Amino acid sequence: MSVHTLGRIMVIGFLAVTNACAGASFAAAPATLANASVSFQTNNNDKDDDTRVSIQICDDDGVVCARISNFFGHFDNREPAGPYALNVINASTKDKLQRGKLYLRIDPNGHDTWQFNFFVEMKFSDGSTLSAGANGVDLTQDRRQVEYGTEGIIKDAPKTAEKIRAAKANFFSQKTKELKDETEAYEKLLKQTGLILFDKGRKLPADSHLKN
Repeated sequence: MSVHTLGRIMVIGFLAVTNACAGASFAAAPATLANASVSFQTNNNDKDDDTRVSIQICDDDGVVCARISNFFGHFDNREPAGPYALNVINASTKDKLQRGKLYLRIDPNGHDTWQFNFFVEMKFSDGSTLSAGANGVDLTQDRRQVEYGTEGIIKDAPKTAEKIRAAKANFFSQKTKELKDETEAYEKLLKQTGLILFDKGRKLPADSHLKN
């Protein structure tokens, strides 16, 4: 074999190794957990303001990835709450979290029964999202905790998310209508009774604000 031929073989071999290394360097890193949040929709049994709610998300190795524990205040019947941001403890990969577990627990101060739906959203470093949720959860002072395999609840998430969005829209629509009805009733009362309003020290006829 000539020196010229041997040189060409060595150059081609070097280029092949270099390209292989470059390909490995630019391989996409696995997506890891960036942030997570939870929303609730209370059904026909509210949550007391002194009942603590805790959520913990673990990957398939049992590593705690995200969690939150808070009282959140009182949750009324048929009202949405959240989203609340979870604290990311370990940025596990999307693949591991798809086979992980979610734990949800309440710690009441005495007796409390809370019936609700929940929706969890996990966002990853590559911009992708995993969502999970469940409907009809029922926790009490005697049955405080439930756990879910994330594989089993991810498929239900779109329906749960849609229900929460619809409930929020209905709630704010109802509140707007109630405010409008109260305002109209108040104005009607002023006209009927001739009450006196005070505006920066000036007495005004009861219906003067309606003429402006």
